[in-house]
Amino acid sequence: MTAVVVLCFAYVTASLAQQVYWGSELLIWTRGQSLYPDNPYTLFALAHAYSQRGANERAIEYAERAVREHPEYSYAYASLALAETYYRAGKFDQGRTWLQRGLLASPGYAESETGMATVASFYGRMGDFQPAFELCDQVLQKEPDLYSALYNCGNVYWMAGQLAEAQRLLSHAITIAPEEAAPKHCLGRALLDDGKLREAEAYLEAAVEIDPKLWDYHYWLAVSLEQNHKIPAALVEYQEALRLNPDSSEAKMHLAALEGK
Repeated sequence: MTAVVVLCFAYVTASLAQQVYWGSELLIWTRGQSLYPDNPYTLFALAHAYSQRGANERAIEYAERAVREHPEYSYAYASLALAETYYRAGKFDQGRTWLQRGLLASPGYAESETGMATVASFYGRMGDFQPAFELCDQVLQKEPDLYSALYNCGNVYWMAGQLAEAQRLLSHAITIAPEEAAPKHCLGRALLDDGKLREAEAYLEAAVEIDPKLWDYHYWLAVSLEQNHKIPAALVEYQEALRLNPDSSEAKMHLAALEGK
């Protein structure tokens, strides 16, 4: 069964790759779901795409459907993917439930370095910082140069308000994977929280240049530009954030305030 699922995924990916040039990621996976409605990978990909765009209820719908309709699918992976979707939506109780189901289904996952880093990130986003710190200490002692550990634990320390350690870890992650947008964005956010406005703007802009599809990347770049008194540029970024996520109340509020001046 696993081999069949992998082959299906490979076929779906090859079939959709040619469509990258004519549509967004969301459009591509929507097309994929219509072509291959029984493939769980397209459902999880759609959940991820909607979640990144702030459409959390739609994301949950697809993730729950994938788990419900594909019991033969890797239960641990499915549970963790659903937990991730709930976390992004701020539904932490449901996220905790599915995290525990995933760890019970695959107890060895949390013992791997990558697994420890991922679970630490989950705990951090729920505000459960003590177990998150313990996992970060373990994984960074074992693998001090592991990108996933540096990135996830950098996020944990940032969310906990320990900005100096967050900046150290995220800066290290960037040196290891300079092509990745996420650590640049998160480092920019940590610098913004630390009042280092010019440095924050540079990293937030770099993240947008690497991955311009994410609405919140544009939103936080706009925030930094506004705080640096670059109002015309901030207006452009708020407008782009709103184009990518028309439901963003934050972008609407900032845009209306600036346009009213």
